[in-house]
Amino acid sequence: MITFVARYMEKTFINRIGLIMFFFLSALIISAQNKSDSTATQNDTIYFDYTLDKKQTVYETKKMDESENRRNTVSIGYQIGGVTLVGAEYEIRFSDYVGLNMGIGVVGFTAGIKIHTTEKYNSPYFLLSFKDGGLGLVDLFGLEFGGRILLSKRPEFGFVLQGGLVHPYRVDPILVGKIYNGNVPFLHFFIGVGITFPGTAR
Repeated sequence: MITFVARYMEKTFINRIGLIMFFFLSALIISAQNKSDSTATQNDTIYFDYTLDKKQTVYETKKMDESENRRNTVSIGYQIGGVTLVGAEYEIRFSDYVGLNMGIGVVGFTAGIKIHTTEKYNSPYFLLSFKDGGLGLVDLFGLEFGGRILLSKRPEFGFVLQGGLVHPYRVDPILVGKIYNGNVPFLHFFIGVGITFPGTAR
């Protein structure tokens, strides 16, 4: 598995494809977010409360979507949960714009911070993370851009896409010689794709 992933990351052609996919991914996420915003209902509803004063206007703020109160998320997929063939991640959204991201997979793990661009459940985000592959064979630091494309509102289910640049700060000597041909790149592209659905309430 590590051999396959390392070959994937090293080849120049794949990195070029990764660059194209990254920009396509970014455009897709932003487009999906704009569509979601354009179909959102009005947040403030104006009504008259005649029990108080016929001339008094009362503003009632309604929740646009119950999912906004349970923005923790689960993601499962390829290169999710670390340098993995398949893995899972869980994000704990402890504020409107910041979440703690943790994951594990076959075979690796990850931990990082997500910075969201809006307070919405499916907002685009930047992910600053540590990634492990092979339980110590490859260790990476990365900065990625990602987001969710919802296929349904109830239940909230869809795809998660994320990609960006990673720095392999530690590579096992065996992989340096056999996989990287003695030349470990300073930066390369990293792309993950999977499915996503809500976790527990924040």
